[in-house]
Amino acid sequence: MKLFLFVSCFLMYTVVLANNFDSLRQTLQGQYGAQRLPTLLKLCDSQYRGIIPNAEANGFGKEILHFASITKDTSALVEGCLCIANSQDRTAEGSDAFKWLRKAQSLARRHPALLAKVYFWKASYYYELGKIDSALLMIQVGDQMAQRHQLLSERVKLLGTAAKIYSSNGQAQAADSLGRLAFHFCQNRVDSAIAYTRWGSVQEDFGKLDLALSAFYAAYRLEKKAGNNIMAAHNLQQCAGILRDQGRFEQAIKYLQEAVQLSKAIGNITGLAAAYHTLGGLYKRTNAHEQALQSYQLSLSLKKDIGRPKKILNTILDMTVLYGYTARYDSCLRLGQQYLALSQQIEYKLAEATLALWGSIAAAKTGNPALAQHYWTIGERALSRVKAKEEMPELFLFAAKAAEALRDFRQSLSISNPFSKCPGFHVQHRKKSNHCGIGSPV
Repeated sequence: MKLFLFVSCFLMYTVVLANNFDSLRQTLQGQYGAQRLPTLLKLCDSQYRGIIPNAEANGFGKEILHFASITKDTSALVEGCLCIANSQDRTAEGSDAFKWLRKAQSLARRHPALLAKVYFWKASYYYELGKIDSALLMIQVGDQMAQRHQLLSERVKLLGTAAKIYSSNGQAQAADSLGRLAFHFCQNRVDSAIAYTRWGSVQEDFGKLDLALSAFYAAYRLEKKAGNNIMAAHNLQQCAGILRDQGRFEQAIKYLQEAVQLSKAIGNITGLAAAYHTLGGLYKRTNAHEQALQSYQLSLSLKKDIGRPKKILNTILDMTVLYGYTARYDSCLRLGQQYLALSQQIEYKLAEATLALWGSIAAAKTGNPALAQHYWTIGERALSRVKAKEEMPELFLFAAKAAEALRDFRQSLSISNPFSKCPGFHVQHRKKSNHCGIGSPV
């Protein structure tokens, strides 16, 4: 369920600013005219993405463009375009994020360092929309440029992100090769922290949790030394998620508490949302269901403010599963009805499969077999297109539960046994199935 959790935090980091966020805002209030430009540029730096509300960041970006046009500052013009592009929900009706990314690319065409940065953010844009091939193409073009012009720090970010994309799609060899290569171009602590963060996510995708934990903790220590609370909190949250999955709940809580404090200290909405999401998962594992839902709801409300669809869906998925396992089928079905279209819109197959399969279960349990069959068809199709191997056991478990729920309505619907349509399933007609096709208990 954490497949896309890394995206915003990974992509929001470039350099560590010496200025405190609140002090920058206060400074801006006392500035007038073009003297505001340097402060605006610092506020729109990607380090602060997730802290500034989208509407405010959009205003900052437009101010930057105004003053940069007067001073004819190409670098500032590019930053203004990126600020506007990154300050809006990619999937919202009327979103013109791509227009601003395209404008930034045009402005940066004669400036290799700026252009490599734009390619990086275009890759982020495509990745968040689920357009993997386009994201990888942008990374490839950006890396070729960075290589030609010896932009080593840009190569670290581009290669590390490519490694994560490949690992998310189950391509281990490419992910391992690019992730290791990124370390070769690290020039300083900043580069090393970025490389470790991405490497940790790659290792987590392939189930190498001890290696992932070491990488995330190494990144946390580097970020904390540099005074970058945003990424320090992110890496601690990643550590806590792994510790939770290993059953080390006490240590996980400790890490999460520190992550929450680091995020609150600078008003980091993204960090708080991630910490609350992970805390919800921890409570779920300890059967503290009400606390888990409260944490998920806090996370969801923050993520809606940020406006990042994959982040929202990650929390929706965990809430859906929790509602399902606690037999709150009306709530489970409601989430599926609200968010299935979004998962399809951004081609997030893990989310689509999970929401559809649990929608099928919930519809069957609440006496709506026709709707249950409809969701089963969607879930079966989406399941066949999920590429991340580590997600498959749980998805097949959901498929088995959906098939069993549907089987109860087989005669009334005059349909064949749903088990016959589930990939990997070879189940005869019998009273109760206790295994899915890969051998996981239902």
